[in-house]
Amino acid sequence: VSDQFFLLPKNNMGLSLNSLLQSKFTAIYSGTDTLKGKYYETVKVIPEATDSDVVIAILWINPSTYEIQKTEITSKSAGTYTVDFWYNNASKPLPSMMEITFDVGKLTLPVKFLGYDDTDQENKKNPLRKEGQGSIMLRFSDYDINKGIDDSFFEKEE
Repeated sequence: VSDQFFLLPKNNMGLSLNSLLQSKFTAIYSGTDTLKGKYYETVKVIPEATDSDVVIAILWINPSTYEIQKTEITSKSAGTYTVDFWYNNASKPLPSMMEITFDVGKLTLPVKFLGYDDTDQENKKNPLRKEGQGSIMLRFSDYDINKGIDDSFFEKEE
């Protein structure tokens, strides 16, 4: 645990869902579930492109606020990872905290970064060589949304 060092896996886990939703996909309502003692609607999102890295994404959505509470994304390259969201400010639609949990054994980090010699072929393939999960907590505070930017900036040009 470190308050001074930050490392995200190369595939930008949170952006996989964003890129999935910007391409053609099929969304299937899959029922309800309970998380942290609260009731959520679940939706499975499946990409239509066969070359997509994402295999399936499951979204837990708060039915009264439409906020995504959790995502679980299974990808070809990074295995399965989850993102849990916490919302503390009703006036801002963005989460105040996110926790990303991922499979450690699926990560690929530069060998030198981990302190191994480049010639160490045994560790070069997957230097972590461990099973298990890692997690990253992101806290957001003191931010402004679109401050100083006119709404016309966000209008789509035709």
